[in-house]
Amino acid sequence: MDWITIIMMGVVGGFIGWMTNYFAIGMLFRPYQAIRVGRYTLPFTPGVIPKRRKDIAKSIGRIVGQELIHTKKVTDQILNKKVRKELKDQALHTLSQAFRSEKTPADLLKSYLNLSDIQIKKMETSIIKKLQKKLDDLLARSVWETVEKTAGVDKAMLIGKMSKEVQGLLVQALQEPSFRLVLMDKIHEFLKGLAFGKLVSQAIPVEKIADKIISGIHPHIGSETVYEFIYQGILQTWKKYENEPIGEVLDSLGILQKENLQHMISDMFSKNNPFHQRLCDLLADVDEKAFEQTVLDSIDYLFESPFIHSFLQASVQKIDFQQLVENEINHFSLPELEAKIYEIAHRELFMIQVLGGVLGFFIGVVQAFFILYVFPF
Repeated sequence: MDWITIIMMGVVGGFIGWMTNYFAIGMLFRPYQAIRVGRYTLPFTPGVIPKRRKDIAKSIGRIVGQELIHTKKVTDQILNKKVRKELKDQALHTLSQAFRSEKTPADLLKSYLNLSDIQIKKMETSIIKKLQKKLDDLLARSVWETVEKTAGVDKAMLIGKMSKEVQGLLVQALQEPSFRLVLMDKIHEFLKGLAFGKLVSQAIPVEKIADKIISGIHPHIGSETVYEFIYQGILQTWKKYENEPIGEVLDSLGILQKENLQHMISDMFSKNNPFHQRLCDLLADVDEKAFEQTVLDSIDYLFESPFIHSFLQASVQKIDFQQLVENEINHFSLPELEAKIYEIAHRELFMIQVLGGVLGFFIGVVQAFFILYVFPF
């Protein structure tokens, strides 16, 4: 029966078309190595992709690196609104946990960085040494360098302000009842040492003498003459110490001792080591809402900062995406590369096989039609 013949030839053609495409697709990857017979290499071995793997990797790398990836687009993608929102949400979540966490910084270092107790101890020792070194550097600076250079204070302005403060304290001291009492005691002692002191004290009460002295010197204490005297005194003291190391000056004045400061830093870590205090305790005096707002504002500043945009663009430009993609493709083993391509284009490759079967079926039907009806034997 003719229609059975037509169908059978169509089925055979479809099978041939299916298998042809199946083997053609397989030959893209297989065999992985060239097959040699004696001195000769079998044609189509290795497969197309293994044979031209480096060229394909280079072409894909060039397309991705030069045509698909643009610096500005990558930067905009990194700094888009969605990333900003996710970063803010994560920051708020982390801060909320930190303010209520019973863990210590040492616990976090162990959990997230897998540091041992010995490593944490070394870190503590390193921090102590760095703090002590910074303290040594600070105390080794001259008074002038510390006050004028580091703090940005003008010497003349500083001395003038100190002179005004001292003069103001003297004026205020004259008005204090305690100063009047001390002055009365001193006058009384002075009169006791005189031959006619008793007669003077009976004639003029000590209180009146003290009040007369105070009222007499009070106008002069606030005068420019006294101010200039105080100014020159402070200036001379400044000149005496301005080029001396601040540590030696403070030590000579008995204000502090360098050794005590060094021990204080060590004691701080031994008695109140921040590495071993709970996070909730370390943050107890911090305003949580204000701190959260500061962090959120900082994130907004970073995302909107022209410097950050420029920095990211410059960083992205330094990335050789072409070489990166090329290296990654060449890094895959051939079975891995085959699996990746099948993972990406499995449906399309399968449809190519189906299409080969469909075309083969129609070709078989057409051949049968021509054999039976157009060119019958």
